[in-house]
Amino acid sequence: MSAIDWSTVGPDEVLDFWFPDEGYHRDFEAHQAFRTWRMRGGADDAIRARFTELTEAVARGGLDHWSATPRSRLA
Repeated sequence: MSAIDWSTVGPDEVLDFWFPDEGYHRDFEAHQAFRTWRMRGGADDAIRARFTELTEAVARGGLDHWSATPRSRLA
């Protein structure tokens, strides 16, 4: 698997993970399953798999340009 060049990927990749628009909020059971997955450690493996390289890029200063807007700072 090749490394993602996070300097060319926008913050939406991160924001879409944390704030998905998949309709889970419209159905009680779906919402409950999503929150249980997220809050009880189910998301941990997904976070590590998707964002370890991002965290390393941030530590190297490779995403300093993300500080330019509130939305990208949130990411």
